[in-house]
Amino acid sequence: MIKHLEVIRWEYFFQRKLKLIEYGLENNLIDYYDDKFISQLRKKSIERTPLSIILLSFKLCNRKCYSRAVLAAFGFEQDDFYLMDAKINSISWNPENIKYAKDNKIPNFGMHRVAVRKKNNQELVYDTTLGLVVEKNLYDKIENPRNITIYDKETSKRFMQNQKVEDFSIFNQDLTYFSKKLEFLNNHVVNSNEINYSLLTEEITKFENKVNKLKKR
Repeated sequence: MIKHLEVIRWEYFFQRKLKLIEYGLENNLIDYYDDKFISQLRKKSIERTPLSIILLSFKLCNRKCYSRAVLAAFGFEQDDFYLMDAKINSISWNPENIKYAKDNKIPNFGMHRVAVRKKNNQELVYDTTLGLVVEKNLYDKIENPRNITIYDKETSKRFMQNQKVEDFSIFNQDLTYFSKKLEFLNNHVVNSNEINYSLLTEEITKFENKVNKLKKR
């Protein structure tokens, strides 16, 4: 049986993507979220969950790129940045995604949002679904972004204001709630197969330690 052209295209793209990722790792063009970025996210929360935990979890980010890319900007401190919406290959060429989009009549299929940080004379793409930071030129070679819309820093800040983000604090809060939140995170969010598994478990442990200290008071 001759393979469907969509499958052939996807297999070719996927093999090329793996080679480009390997090149990026060897040449320091792809990296994990750094400690300073994570520590900034740790100071903010949504529904009393630190942004650091949310953005390190694939389950809490997958299919939520439009809001999660905005959350990433809370870790950029004073650096310049912009948000970019674009159609990318990892979504638009995936046969499973194509079928899902056809079955569910999804508008703007293949579109994705990332946050692009300008730092040390580089543009760095924070792809919250991938959970990694990729140098912009390499990201473009991998994903071939098109139908691009750019939101500058000032416009992106308005998006940030629309997110229900608060300063994170567990003081004067319901410890029973936090205990249930921790149980949910450990049982339903943590996945040892994820790229950021180690970083995620570290963040949850930090969260848990804060809650346990309050319980002893």
